[in-house]
Amino acid sequence: MSPAPDDNTLEVTVLGKGVGESVLVHLPGGRWWIVDSFLWEGVPAALWYFDQIGVAAHGAVDGILVSHFDSDHYRGVDTLVTTFPDARYLVSDGMDLDSMVEFYGQEPDTRDRAPAIAHALAVERHRSGEGPHPDTVRAGQQLVPGDGADLRVLAPIAAACAASRAAVVGWATSGDRAGTRDRLGRNNRASVVLSVTAGDGSALLTGDLEDAPTDFGWPAVPDEPLNAGVAPASLMKVPHHGSATALGTGPWALVGDDPDLVLAPNSGHGLPSGEAVATLLAHGRLWQAARTNMPDGATDEFANRVGTPGTIGAVTGRWDPDGGRWRMSVLGDGFQRPPA
Repeated sequence: MSPAPDDNTLEVTVLGKGVGESVLVHLPGGRWWIVDSFLWEGVPAALWYFDQIGVAAHGAVDGILVSHFDSDHYRGVDTLVTTFPDARYLVSDGMDLDSMVEFYGQEPDTRDRAPAIAHALAVERHRSGEGPHPDTVRAGQQLVPGDGADLRVLAPIAAACAASRAAVVGWATSGDRAGTRDRLGRNNRASVVLSVTAGDGSALLTGDLEDAPTDFGWPAVPDEPLNAGVAPASLMKVPHHGSATALGTGPWALVGDDPDLVLAPNSGHGLPSGEAVATLLAHGRLWQAARTNMPDGATDEFANRVGTPGTIGAVTGRWDPDGGRWRMSVLGDGFQRPPA
């Protein structure tokens, strides 16, 4: 693992533990963004990572973003909002904020109340004049315009947001809480996709967006007029934990030649799949943030049957402007898959 980045460095780190994904982006100017969260020994993975690299990030985190409402992507965001009170708290526009607060505020598992608790904390902070108001994001927004770096939202597109919000209303009024939770977790059409650029370095953060439905998934994203002019990514966070359903049409129209590809696995669903691994290795160099623990009788925090408890790991890409490439390193359980 490389030492902490200097203030002028573009860096992307993907964290995983078997089930769970979190991405940290360091932008020139010494600013951090945290995209998604999972818990490691009761602590958000981002805080574990900051401790590992010796960074005191208080006052340096500009944004905390939830790409979609699946528990392996949002547990711990309430702690992050508390820890970084100056940061913007943002979620996918696939669910309106009132519906999010109403549903997640009543979840029986306190860890799954995190999106609603984080929202309440951010609202109270804003009312007291101490921080920005929480908000939703969709395609066309520039989260970090100018200043030598760009963080641009490519998805969800407007049609995906409208379809998702209409579906959420129906699910939430059904009275089936468990079914609604499951549908929200699988509502990947409204997953946030981000383009990160600084100088010639470009990365694509893909959330869990899949190919289907074609009107809202990967086939629609490159053709969205708001996404014109996006630089081809030379590093991609692999969508949907390495699922073949995300890599058919996939994000390839937004990715350059010979990229570095980084995934966080999902052992509960046996991801990455063998088919996906073959596809990814055919496109570029493949890195994995943690081992895939296959089922054999144990149960993890998400009620998945797994062989061994997840072990946290990280893969970091640091943009080298002189060499024109990403310098990759691993921490903990992170590793590079051998070429095909």
